[in-house]
Amino acid sequence: MINNENFRVTNTICIYNGFYLYIEKTQRRGVKVDLSWVKRAKKLMSEQGFSQSDLVPVLGFKTRGGIGHLFTGRNEISVSQLNKIADFLNVTPQYLTYGGELNRNVDARLLTECSDVVRNLNMEYDLDLSEAQQVQLVIYVYNTAQKEEGVEMISKKQIVESAHLLTSLA
Repeated sequence: MINNENFRVTNTICIYNGFYLYIEKTQRRGVKVDLSWVKRAKKLMSEQGFSQSDLVPVLGFKTRGGIGHLFTGRNEISVSQLNKIADFLNVTPQYLTYGGELNRNVDARLLTECSDVVRNLNMEYDLDLSEAQQVQLVIYVYNTAQKEEGVEMISKKQIVESAHLLTSLA
């Protein structure tokens, strides 16, 4: 009998004291595989209109079968594969793995654009915002821009009014 603490199951091969052993599927049934990432990935894929087939090129697989094996737990997912799926779904690997609040990746281009808009409006309208207030306003503009599909969809008036609100609360 092989002690579970002395070997690591990798697909249908296990490594035991430096020797490769073939493990029948029936012997693998007792191996607990954490598939909580699958539930979150499937939910996000459904929301974004993707299927498992869309992951084939992302992971560099030749067929959909490999994706199915990851999603059923037949094959363990690697860190690299999890990172690629998270990037494709625009979430962090931590969210896929552990759940919690939906932690989406930051769009650096959009964040830079929002920061430039706030900096320019601060000078143009002489808003006299502190650095902390500018950061708060950039976050507000960024979140709004994501919902409105772009910074250009937010009016200057709306941003300036939010800036005045921030300064009045200080």
